[in-house]
Amino acid sequence: MLEVSHISKTFNAGTVNEKRALSDLSLRLADGEFATIVGSNGAGKSTLFNAIAGSFYVDKGRILLNGKDITFTREHNRSRVIGRLFQDPLRGTAPHMSIEENLALAYLRAAHGNPFSRITARDRELFRAQLAQLDMGLEDRLGQPVGLLSGGQRQALTLLMATMVPPELLLLDIMLPDTDGLAIMRRLRADRLTATVPIMMLTAKDTELDKVMALDGGADDYLTKPFSLMELASRCRALLRRGGMVKQASDVLSVGDIVLSPSHREVTVAGEPLKLTLREFDLLEYLMRKPGVVFTRESLLQSVWGWDFDGGSRTVDVHVQTLRQKLGERAGAIETVRGVGYRLAEPSADGDTEDAVAAAAASEE
Repeated sequence: MLEVSHISKTFNAGTVNEKRALSDLSLRLADGEFATIVGSNGAGKSTLFNAIAGSFYVDKGRILLNGKDITFTREHNRSRVIGRLFQDPLRGTAPHMSIEENLALAYLRAAHGNPFSRITARDRELFRAQLAQLDMGLEDRLGQPVGLLSGGQRQALTLLMATMVPPELLLLDIMLPDTDGLAIMRRLRADRLTATVPIMMLTAKDTELDKVMALDGGADDYLTKPFSLMELASRCRALLRRGGMVKQASDVLSVGDIVLSPSHREVTVAGEPLKLTLREFDLLEYLMRKPGVVFTRESLLQSVWGWDFDGGSRTVDVHVQTLRQKLGERAGAIETVRGVGYRLAEPSADGDTEDAVAAAAASEE
């Protein structure tokens, strides 16, 4: 239960710019209740949300959550129990953290669910390559705080963070601050990592020309505002089904000269068939679907062995070891990332995977 009791907030008190934003406001929401705050610009809607989230302390009154007084609880502590979606899309980044730190949080969280793992020199090179595609010079400013970037640069960085690991589906608005969704979509379609991600445009622009430009520019669907959540969910499911059929149609995974067919359960290395156990095959397939992405042992256990598997993470190490033995000269394709887990090395320019000796020298955790 959320209880806001007689709160007041005045900004710049005692100055010519004094503004009373909240005055003796009370609100009570029981568990399961849904409330919509309606008001004109400047009425105090965002100020109320900021007060509840802890962006500032109120001058008077109390805020209680499930009976606990959080009036003077810091914002980062409240964020553990209070979810919030910001109106300003630029707030999708952490302004006091560097570009590299923002990208690392997004990449590590999306890649294997742990934002507190460590990034490698190879990861930094990936960040630079991705930033270079924005053509904003950010690849040479990895150490710069995000708060010093322009609005357009932060918008572009926010999008990059959302697509560091290709999503299953992307919802994109045409009208965005400092840029437009069509330009972003063209950039995504030009990137091999996001070229096939289903994109749905959500926009208030409803002319025939707008729809034609978006669909011809690479959108898979176009939904005009206002729309119902039921229709949005149904269209998303349709796009995800379509994406699944596309993956089935191209039923061959290849990294260098390692070729895997999920439907035929066959693997070849340099044209020679490779015999794998059921779990070895599933593990190799999972790694090959996202070459270059680092997975923790825990995430591999959950994805390959399943949530109900009661074995330890050492199981992953054993299967990786046997996979490397069977891959022979291509053993270096599976890399150990110290302190994190494993990844499948992307092929180098000459088409070969990483040197097997380097991988063999990497010790198991």
